[in-house]
Amino acid sequence: MEKPPLPRPALILLCAALILIWGSAFTFVGVAVDHISPYWLTAWRLVVGASALTFYALIMGHRFPPLSDKRWRWYGVLGLTGAVIPFLLMAKGQLSVDSGLTAVIVGAMPLITIVLAHFFTDEKLTPFKVLGFLLGFLGVAVLFMPEEFSFGLTDSWKAQLIILCAACCYAGTTVAAKRAPETSAPIGSAIMMIAASVAGLAAALIVDPTGYVPNATALSMILLLGFGSTTVG
Repeated sequence: MEKPPLPRPALILLCAALILIWGSAFTFVGVAVDHISPYWLTAWRLVVGASALTFYALIMGHRFPPLSDKRWRWYGVLGLTGAVIPFLLMAKGQLSVDSGLTAVIVGAMPLITIVLAHFFTDEKLTPFKVLGFLLGFLGVAVLFMPEEFSFGLTDSWKAQLIILCAACCYAGTTVAAKRAPETSAPIGSAIMMIAASVAGLAAALIVDPTGYVPNATALSMILLLGFGSTTVG
């Protein structure tokens, strides 16, 4: 039996909450990378997200499939491309790119998604989709673009390219998820985060084995990111 659609006011509030959660994530990352390495920020953020999503799935009565189930492989890979890699790239890029410009760059993700979907799914590109993206992207640019826009912003082009690569990862994962084996959203999300947290911890231990203890500022940002955009978003 299909669930009834959400009332319009509830839908608007939900969209506003998601915008706030995702928009604030760039600021939280920008603050955190001043206090902890991108590798450990990514690792702890994923651990918090995996713990929260696993707990939610279990209390809602969902059962995890056996490890031999193909869903672990599918959603494990999606966890790498949709969480570990983009989270790490975003954190590394924001070492030299501010949160406002980061938001503008990541705002290109919907266009990348609809282009990829045109070639790899049944959702074809239309003029209205392109127009909708352009209007949305313009809104993001107006809200987040630094006030003093100049060619000097290109001085950090390598970091900006890293952030664009993160946006490409998000887009590719969004399209690939449409081909993933069907499973409940709580289980699929939890599997993604469990696999991602294991990979993120392994990478952090290899690259930065001594920098795993966050200070108070980093810890607060990790918790906000872990319970915010990583879990709820």
